[in-house]
Amino acid sequence: MDLVYAYYQTGNTEQALATIDRFIRLNPNHKDLDYMYYMRGLVNIKADKNAFQEYFGVDRADRDAQRTRVAFKDLSTLINNYPESKYAPEAKRRLVWLLNKMARNELKVAEYYYEREAYLASANRGKYVLEHFSQSSYLVPALEMMVKSYEKLGLDDMAAHAKKTLELNKKQR
Repeated sequence: MDLVYAYYQTGNTEQALATIDRFIRLNPNHKDLDYMYYMRGLVNIKADKNAFQEYFGVDRADRDAQRTRVAFKDLSTLINNYPESKYAPEAKRRLVWLLNKMARNELKVAEYYYEREAYLASANRGKYVLEHFSQSSYLVPALEMMVKSYEKLGLDDMAAHAKKTLELNKKQR
C-alpha cells in the first residue's frame, strides 16, 4: 500500500494502477480495500491531468474522458461497497467534480457538432447529458443545446418540449 502511494506521488500512474489491481486481485478481503479503491480513483484522476496545459490554462474539456469515467467508477465502487469508509466523504466530493467534468466534456462535443452543422448529433449529446448527468451543473446548458439543435433541424415539437423543460429547470435553480 505504501508503494501505491509512492507511485502516486511520483506520478507513475501506470505502475500505481498495476500495483493496485494486483493488490485487489490477491487480497479481495483485505481490511484496507477501501483505501485501494480510493487510491485507484485518485490515480486515474491524476493520470488525466497535464501539468503543462493546466499551468497555461488550456481548457481540457474537449479531451477524451476515459480516465475520468474510470475514476468515477472507482470512487463509486468505494462508496457503494464501503459507505462507512473514512474515505467516503472525500470520494463523494470528488464524484460531484467528476460528474461535472464528464457533463462538460459531453457539452464540448455537442458544441463541436453544432459548429459543424451536425445538429442531430449535437442534440443527442445534449440529451445524453440530460439522461446521464442530470445532477450536474450542466443541465441547463444541455437543454439550451437541445433547443438550438432541434430548432435548426426544424423539429418544432421537440424544440418546444426541450424549451419547456429548460424553463422549468431554470425556475428550480
